[in-house]
Amino acid sequence: IICLTSEAETTWELEIGEEQFAWLEDVLQEAEQADAPVFVFNHFPIRFNGGASDRLAALLTEYDADLYVHGHYHDHPIYAGNFYNWNGVDSVNMTRPTEMTLFEPGEGIVIEVYEDEFVVRVRNFITGEWKEDLVRTYEF
Repeated sequence: IICLTSEAETTWELEIGEEQFAWLEDVLQEAEQADAPVFVFNHFPIRFNGGASDRLAALLTEYDADLYVHGHYHDHPIYAGNFYNWNGVDSVNMTRPTEMTLFEPGEGIVIEVYEDEFVVRVRNFITGEWKEDLVRTYEF
């Protein structure tokens, strides 16, 4: 599990500096050598404003990262469009409801890791309800 952050001075840009990119590449190389799965978390989507998006996608693709999980977008529940592939990187958008939304809060994901695959499931952690239509299975 790798957690990144943007170094931009605004909340509208995904910027990652040279030091963080060097650290990330070192961690990705270690994971590759260990044949370990790689899950990357960040506030910002990989397909976001700023110069880091293309470079980050290229690095994650080069080292075959398994999943990029992000937030940032608000005001809608998790649905099929939250699962996408951008420049070769499988991604899932973790929305966060605000007081302005018209749906029940509490949705999140569970990532189940198995020997040859991992499964992403959407659950409402307040009601305990699983969204069976939003299960995604990825092979390693």
